[in-house]
Amino acid sequence: MSIESPFYLGAIELLAHSVELFAEGESWKSRFVILHLAHAVEVILKDRMVDLGLSIYVSKRSQTISIWDAMEALEAQGFKIPRRPVMELLIDDRNNLQHRFGSPDGRTLKFYFDETMLFFIEFLHDNYGVRLAEALSPYLKPKMLRQIDLSTEGVKEWTPEARFAQAPQWEFLYSFGTLESVFGSLLPLLVKSRRVHPVPFADDEFPNLVALLAKEGYIADADAKELDRLKVLRNKVAHFGGAGEMVPLPHDAYKAVQRLLAGATKARNDWQARQSEDESGEQSNA
Repeated sequence: MSIESPFYLGAIELLAHSVELFAEGESWKSRFVILHLAHAVEVILKDRMVDLGLSIYVSKRSQTISIWDAMEALEAQGFKIPRRPVMELLIDDRNNLQHRFGSPDGRTLKFYFDETMLFFIEFLHDNYGVRLAEALSPYLKPKMLRQIDLSTEGVKEWTPEARFAQAPQWEFLYSFGTLESVFGSLLPLLVKSRRVHPVPFADDEFPNLVALLAKEGYIADADAKELDRLKVLRNKVAHFGGAGEMVPLPHDAYKAVQRLLAGATKARNDWQARQSEDESGEQSNA
């Protein structure tokens, strides 16, 4: 998908404006934060529809479909809507706010703000290969990005531990997503006779990959055995935050992901170098 599309740019601009309003902390602006958050979600989903070749218009009319219809159309294509139950609540409250006076209280606002940020972290990572901080950086100053723990400047300066202390759920999701991506790049080096599954953990060869990484000393056996628990925890953090409270995130789980990521990254570098040497040797012998 293109990060130059009007829908994508519009969604990010709406999200940036909601961050600005949220950071100002003025209660009378809270309803506008909700309006912008909900609109940003709606626009980015419709961008995904356009990319899939799906019409966003009601048949034979110039009116675009509702966000409910957009979700149904995407799921009919096998597409997962991150944090859908909460996004549905957000859209419903947006619709109510559009037709009556009033503003959400502080706890409700914070809940929707955090949940929408988690939605965009996952959505942009999975569909655009972009970090949320990178997407927002053209619109927001580094100081404001730091206020919501998404600073691109902070990404360069803070250690992973510092980022985890500031925003544990976001840092865990990002680290686990990076680990999944590295596993995805390792599988083709192991399985060369077929296309690998787009979700590394679902590939038939994934258990063999983990066993090989442990055998060659890239990851510890204890961490390898923790993968199932870490996947369950990741899904809970990403999809089942629940009633305004974040899922508790044990520090040892984050450390395990970091160790796995370091080992898998080293294996990828070593295996790619080994593959390049083998290919060079074959060319020399030809």
